[in-house]
Amino acid sequence: MKGREDENEGRGGEEAGVGKRKKAARQVVVGDRDRQLLMALGEARVLSSKQLGELFFGGRAAEVRDGRLRGLERAGYTKRSVVRKLEGPQEVCWALDDAGCNLVESWSGVEPVDAGELQPEYLEHHLHFSELYVRLLGGSLGARLAQVARTAAPQRNKEIRRIYARAEGRSWQWVATGSALTLPWREYASGDSKDRLIRPDALLEFPGKKVRVFVEGETGSQPIQSRNKSRLGATSAKLDRYFQYVTGLADAANRVSWYQQRFPDGFAPELLLLVPEGRRQRNVEAAVQAWRGQGAARARLSVVVATVEGAHQRYATAAGGVPPVALRVEGEVAQGEQQPAGLAPADAVAIKEFFGSVRADLKRRQAEVAAQQRQSPGLRVSMPLVPAAYDAMKAFVARLP
Repeated sequence: MKGREDENEGRGGEEAGVGKRKKAARQVVVGDRDRQLLMALGEARVLSSKQLGELFFGGRAAEVRDGRLRGLERAGYTKRSVVRKLEGPQEVCWALDDAGCNLVESWSGVEPVDAGELQPEYLEHHLHFSELYVRLLGGSLGARLAQVARTAAPQRNKEIRRIYARAEGRSWQWVATGSALTLPWREYASGDSKDRLIRPDALLEFPGKKVRVFVEGETGSQPIQSRNKSRLGATSAKLDRYFQYVTGLADAANRVSWYQQRFPDGFAPELLLLVPEGRRQRNVEAAVQAWRGQGAARARLSVVVATVEGAHQRYATAAGGVPPVALRVEGEVAQGEQQPAGLAPADAVAIKEFFGSVRADLKRRQAEVAAQQRQSPGLRVSMPLVPAAYDAMKAFVARLP
């Protein structure tokens, strides 16, 4: 054994690094919590340290969370990337590495899709819609932690270590990678047909309810309306494409739609537009109403516009969790949460709308610069800076009633 290790070290570079990771993987004991964490990464593709902390290290210090994540990284089970999002501070994100992919495949029988490298402008988008997965998987963890918090210290610490999310044995499915998210179809118009493709951000399925939800993150990086038909990211274009996919006939003789051909299980389709709270939400809701008004047949496509909180409330019961409204008495302020006082409702709305417009403009300008840098790597373009008090203002706006 010693000779083999010396041989690896003598080869140097990448080969020695592989040998060290394999050795570390043998030394790390993967417990049940680690197993659930790795399974969650296999499903969600990428999750942030904060999201993993909420699911698997609730009630424990950030140092405990980070120490275990780094240990799994050294063992070759996970890999991280440190990326500054288009707004706010840098985000530490985690995905499966080779050893982690092998483990998850041995447990589930399904080979996880390599997360690859997410561009900064897409990372924020990915974490936004993945937050719904985190909320649903977390279920009633918050209520359980709150209950344990009332116990004495020695027993409390022991119980907290036992509270974490379970990615296995669920009644619902979340798909964020793989061929299931590639949905081809053909559009027929004016005697011509064109190949089309829909790629939702995620699929959320509830077999018990026979419902399939196409999750589309609407973070504001794309317009709601666009005259350019090739602008597929526009909200109106998404509505048209999903409507055609769900109602357009792939087999006219048997009256089978493209959706029914791809999913013959009889699940009812639903399109979820996951939006940030504020002006974007109201504008998307108005756009959906206007889109529906263009024809009675459009009622055949079920469209839901919701924030992460609203979507969690809508689907929590179907996922076997507790709706968030059941965890807090109406009007109650959670411990550590301060409610701004002395503001009239109209003032609070004005502040929220102003901050929302500033946020959207900042993200748009930073996305434009990032696109320029990708197209011309040698081009030096300064990224618009985030104001120094941005995070404090964002937290203040989030507390507004």
